[in-house]
Amino acid sequence: MALLNKGLKYSLYHKDKHRLSNLTLEAEAALTPLSPPQQEHIRHQVAHNHRKLYKHHNNTPSPKTPRNEMKIVNQIKKNLSDVKAMVTEADKGNSMIIIYESDYTSKVQDFISNSNFELVPRDVTNKLRDIKNTINECKVNFHKQNKWKYTSLKPTTPTLRSLIKIHKAESPIRPVVNWMNTPAYKPAKMLVKLLQTHTPLPYTFNVTNSTHLINDLADIAYDHKLRLASFDISNMYTNIPTHKPLSIIDTACNNNLVEERLKRDINLSKTTIDQNYFQFKDMTYKQHEGLAMGAPTSSIFSECYLQYQENSRIYDLLCIHNIAGYFRYVDNILIIHDDSTTNIEDFLQCFNNLTPKLKFTLEKEVGHRINFLDLTIHREHNKSLQTFTGSRPSRTPSLSTTHATRRNIN
Repeated sequence: MALLNKGLKYSLYHKDKHRLSNLTLEAEAALTPLSPPQQEHIRHQVAHNHRKLYKHHNNTPSPKTPRNEMKIVNQIKKNLSDVKAMVTEADKGNSMIIIYESDYTSKVQDFISNSNFELVPRDVTNKLRDIKNTINECKVNFHKQNKWKYTSLKPTTPTLRSLIKIHKAESPIRPVVNWMNTPAYKPAKMLVKLLQTHTPLPYTFNVTNSTHLINDLADIAYDHKLRLASFDISNMYTNIPTHKPLSIIDTACNNNLVEERLKRDINLSKTTIDQNYFQFKDMTYKQHEGLAMGAPTSSIFSECYLQYQENSRIYDLLCIHNIAGYFRYVDNILIIHDDSTTNIEDFLQCFNNLTPKLKFTLEKEVGHRINFLDLTIHREHNKSLQTFTGSRPSRTPSLSTTHATRRNIN
């Protein structure tokens, strides 16, 4: 238990005998595209740094890692294998989950069957890998001599894994897709930088972390009629209409007087949206619609869409329903409302009528408190809001470490 409680990010010490040799080979491979004079200059620097690393590597004693840690890890692996179980992460709370492989697979299959996914007969990576023509049309940021940097020589298929929502009824999953080394990963990373620079978002209703939320809550005048609730967007990425973010981005480019050549670079957005597929258990699935899960661009596309809704239609709803506080973190929204003037169920229905696909679920406060991010927000009788930080309470046993602190917001 002591070893498991160190968390999934804890790394056992392992001294790789070939680390420096591999580092030299990787550096030499990186020098290949450069001109001979540049190669010689950088090769001299690499050799100098390599000698320093080699000296430090040989003179540094190995840390005193408990000898039985690797034995414990091997025993855990054997025990899990014997009962066909696995270790994965919880969606919130920095917890580890031990779950039967069959239950894990069943939860993922339930998510796939309830979403807009189609099983395709073969991996489509090779079909989608050639995006050179699209990159060649980009004139400003994809310079001719650097275009090789944005092409994956051996692209791989995006793979799906899942985080378990242990704080939700029936513990559904939050899908996580690994998009690294996919055909459009590197162009998508560049596109995110372009959008952040040339089409900045206002982030009027967003909170970036728990500290930000605590500071914003301090501005709300407390009243005994105030109540707490939270909205959760169900499967946000897969239910956002893809045409709308592109339209919003195009309008933002025109409003910000983005030059036509640069707009062609930003039009790469369509290519990244089209690569919306993933693999699970050697089976390849493709989305009929929605943003690609795991794509670097999906977070900024979803923000474009949600902030457009917030600064147009949702703002009017907040005024009509007398909402005292509205705070969004990605797909989770904290609502503070006056119970005497606001029917939270009607307010939820208005949100669910905003778009055909995007749906919101409601969680009301229980015992004058509600969980949001890694906080528990509590309405006290002394006319103050109190927040507790730590791991979220779960509906199933989990391995976690909680360090709770308490703050008053008057």
